[in-house]
Amino acid sequence: MQHENTLQVKKYVREHTCTQLWENPTVKSTWISKKYVETLKTNPQWPVSSFKETVEKDYNTGVSKQQVYRAKEKALQLIEGTFNEQYSRVWDYCQELRNTNPGTTAMVKCDFKEKLGKPQFQRLYVCLGAAKEGFKAGCRPIIGLDGCFLKSVYAGQLLTAVGIDANNETWVIAYAVVESECKDSWIWFLELLVKDCEIVNQFGFTFISDKQKGLLPAFEQVVPNCDHRFCARHLFSNYRILFKAKSLRDKFWEASYATTVPYFTRAMEELKKLSKDAYEWLTTPDKPPRHWSKSHFNTHLKCDMVLNNLCESFNGTILECRDRPILTMLEYIRCKLMKRI
Repeated sequence: MQHENTLQVKKYVREHTCTQLWENPTVKSTWISKKYVETLKTNPQWPVSSFKETVEKDYNTGVSKQQVYRAKEKALQLIEGTFNEQYSRVWDYCQELRNTNPGTTAMVKCDFKEKLGKPQFQRLYVCLGAAKEGFKAGCRPIIGLDGCFLKSVYAGQLLTAVGIDANNETWVIAYAVVESECKDSWIWFLELLVKDCEIVNQFGFTFISDKQKGLLPAFEQVVPNCDHRFCARHLFSNYRILFKAKSLRDKFWEASYATTVPYFTRAMEELKKLSKDAYEWLTTPDKPPRHWSKSHFNTHLKCDMVLNNLCESFNGTILECRDRPILTMLEYIRCKLMKRI
């Protein structure tokens, strides 16, 4: 009733024939984000499917998956800030790393050519002081290099350098966010890595990689005297596309895992009898056996690893944070490394 605290019922229907309405148009993604911001603060990796079920159970209303996805994004923006805000704080983040972990190398590179006075972020390199000292003190002289795609708004690539300790376990040395995998970005990353790891005598170190784009020319320029191994699994993935027979695949691994030159020679001769094309593909000048067979590895290293699983396992570990803003992603990586150590 107008001007009164009274409700008047004008019509009353005892029996209802309408069905229950499950959808509620007043439930918006913004409203959902504010209701669950505290929950997402403690569990930012909350799956969208589980989030959707919780909202429907708590408020007895139907919500779409897209609504919940947008609500999660808005809540995380309230917690972490926007992508642009985080890019504007990269210098502060690097300085904080240097203050709290002495010996840390944190470098930011920007492009000043696009807009005068407004630098455009290009690259960021991080080598934590504890990881750097740990590598020099107790790790083998072999470093795995790899890159993976970032899934955020501004994309880019994450380059990683992973070592192996005395227990044959992974030891992440350094990582960098770059614009793309190319010769220029790899040279920049390798120059900083070589300086941090104090690789003076290059003949004593070995790098293993998947032959990423631009990496081989970078090796020739920065560390021409270091040994270089190709990941046998990566080489095999190209090999089996052309040669699908099981006998040919077995001979490839027999040659790769051969521990002496006579064993390697015998495996290659048997491969040649089975398929001359497969033999010629493996003996081309760009695939010398010193890059992919144990029998030709440098004995100084005391490590017969032929697979680049060091970097692959690390990339799998950080999969859930590769779509987050840059500082959130870097903090996730740092905390993972700190907890593991």
